[in-house]
Amino acid sequence: MSEAVKDFDALTAEMNIPVTMGGREFLIRKIPAIVQMMYTRFYLGTLRDETGQQKDIVDLKLDAFVATLNANITEGSKVTRDWVEENASAVWYDDVCDRVLAPFLEAREKKQLQEQQRVLDILTPAVREIVQEELDKRLQPSKNSKGNSKTT
Repeated sequence: MSEAVKDFDALTAEMNIPVTMGGREFLIRKIPAIVQMMYTRFYLGTLRDETGQQKDIVDLKLDAFVATLNANITEGSKVTRDWVEENASAVWYDDVCDRVLAPFLEAREKKQLQEQQRVLDILTPAVREIVQEELDKRLQPSKNSKGNSKTT
């Protein structure tokens, strides 16, 4: 039996997020795979900076943002962390990062929720069985309690 080919390019084609920053226009059409790899390494505790120190969530977000902008540049020079830091405003930095990374973050959250549901689906019957067995044990009259009552 042959499995149908999944067109991952079609998933990417649906993205179309315009962003203007620092006088430059970006059209976000894809989130590069390196972003997923960076988040995975971050959560595994292996995402390091140039000095070998573990990166924090702020650095992760900035690096993911820069990587995504650069993956979508069709003309002009690539952006750097320094360029973003110089051209971003504290007022809207989080908003623009969230807007650019939203497709990735939403898909990641959806996948995490599906995984949590899968775990619940696996564990729920076992937990129910354990609880029922424990209830049955506690509700059965104890053999020692019959005929052992003292009268004074």
